[in-house]
Amino acid sequence: VTAQLALITYLALYMKEVVLVSVIPDENTRIVAAGGFLALCQMGGVFGRVFWGFVSDRFFGGRRMVVLALVGLIAASMSVALAFLAEGLPLGWLALLVVVYGASAIGWNGVYHVLVAETAGREFAGTGVGRSMTMNQFGTVGGPPRVGLVVDLSGSYHVAWLSMASLTL
Repeated sequence: VTAQLALITYLALYMKEVVLVSVIPDENTRIVAAGGFLALCQMGGVFGRVFWGFVSDRFFGGRRMVVLALVGLIAASMSVALAFLAEGLPLGWLALLVVVYGASAIGWNGVYHVLVAETAGREFAGTGVGRSMTMNQFGTVGGPPRVGLVVDLSGSYHVAWLSMASLTL
């Protein structure tokens, strides 16, 4: 959850302040473009929530932990890729990166909640999901400010993206 919310919180700022500076010199245009990349990331998340459920059911026989591990590995890889973006990366590749990052870092929830409900069993599914969502709120509320603190203390988004990669792994 921390990686998901920190991605949503900081992606547009990272694009505006770091990635797009050399490509789009005009700040107003850069702000709009950064918002566009955030929108692409969110669209990836929408796709991922359906896609990973399909993958889990069709190709992994409902083995949700395997799918979540795969999704986490992809999200961590995309976070590392963001940390080490090469200057002058074509915008199309950058768009693909943020869509895949969104599909993984935002798209995991459905599979996760099904896993929690299945693990808790029919009798305790509601309680299990409710407790799980309560615990997730710690990452929702506390995660993005901690990532922002990493950016502030290190003076770099590079360190923040790498810390999110290790957290996701």
